[in-house]
Amino acid sequence: MSITRVNEFIAREGRADALADYLASIIPVIESSQGCLYAHLLRGHDNPSRFLIIETWESIAEHQLSVDGIDKKEFLRAMEDLAEKPQAEYFRS
Repeated sequence: MSITRVNEFIAREGRADALADYLASIIPVIESSQGCLYAHLLRGHDNPSRFLIIETWESIAEHQLSVDGIDKKEFLRAMEDLAEKPQAEYFRS
């Protein structure tokens, strides 16, 4: 059984394009991680400052290990583009 993680990001005013660029840059890192079945970035139609990353994994443990592949310095810099703390939750089928 796979697990899906839904991540939500809201950009600060004027920072949506910068956040979009960063989030798009980490999708290949996520997809190349062991156990990743799918990763997709979505941008809000009515609110282009809102982003979702939908990830499907073989297990929660593999997702948790995958964050080691993301550059921490770049991640922290990108978090400055956020209006609020990112939200994330695991879902199962």
